[in-house]
Amino acid sequence: MTPKQQNRITVYNVDNGPGAPSEAAGSGESDLDVEQSGALAPGAHVAVYQAPNTDSGYADAFFAAASQNLADSVSSSWGESETLLQASAVTGGEAPAYAQAFDEALLELAAQGQSTFVAAGDAGAYDASGDLGTTNLSVEGPDDSPFVTSVGGTTLSGTVTAKVGGVNVKARIPAQRTWSWDWLWPDYARFGYSTEASFAVAVVARTGIPAGRPSSRVRSRR
Repeated sequence: MTPKQQNRITVYNVDNGPGAPSEAAGSGESDLDVEQSGALAPGAHVAVYQAPNTDSGYADAFFAAASQNLADSVSSSWGESETLLQASAVTGGEAPAYAQAFDEALLELAAQGQSTFVAAGDAGAYDASGDLGTTNLSVEGPDDSPFVTSVGGTTLSGTVTAKVGGVNVKARIPAQRTWSWDWLWPDYARFGYSTEASFAVAVVARTGIPAGRPSSRVRSRR
């Protein structure tokens, strides 16, 4: 086993950083990601690039990782659906070149041999269900970039007992499989739905890792 490295986490503030840790700054999930990656690779040096919780801040974090060219791998578990990004570009809320800006940074990382991994999101091919409430086919950006590896999750086998939305549920999952919440669907009536199909549409969650608005932190390892 690789011995645990001391003082192995280095924090780089991009664009003056996101400020004090808070949910608004994106700290909750990002800090969990850093702890998890450090625990899985106890011998690794972990660099945390933290920026303001804005679209430009998120992009600049990737550019900073590329410019420093220190990390063997870079990972992020945040993003937005392609549908939302396209709608924002049409209404003027997002620059039309938003996706291209990320591709530029991600291409630089790839060209330097730095592997980038980005979460697939909470709803797989229906990612817009989370940020727009629609069920059109839509994956998430920037994990849709050809220069990154899009990463999803799995549901482990065993008995799941949980309290979801105030409802106690229990399910038996026979084998490890693609992450989803479809094991909740048979309990549709207890959640106030008339059919399993209507509940499935309301709870579209599949093959991904929790995602949200652009993150203030991009973690990397070397």
